[in-house]
Amino acid sequence: MESASAGASIATRLEDLCLLARAGEEGCLDRRRTMHTLAKWAYTSILGHPLVFYLGILTYAAVTVTAGVALLRAKSARMRRIPATLHRRLAVVAVGLATLHGLLTLSAYF
Repeated sequence: MESASAGASIATRLEDLCLLARAGEEGCLDRRRTMHTLAKWAYTSILGHPLVFYLGILTYAAVTVTAGVALLRAKSARMRRIPATLHRRLAVVAVGLATLHGLLTLSAYF
């Protein structure tokens, strides 16, 4: 029930923002549809929480694991066997997740 009202308020907010835009601006409709679709995906309820909630947890875990790999490589001689490319790949995944999380979160406001 909560997600339906949240979706309706997001749609109303997006329509109000679009009405504030200049009359006759064609791009406003396209942006509104795109952002509305992203907002619907972002706030889709999964096990009682929106998708962005789980994406935020995954992002935090990816950043923590990336930092942990760097610390283990620096502090332990045995862990130096972990390739440096693993740290870089984990960092790329963390930045990608953070970007997606931010885009989906902000889609409700634009």
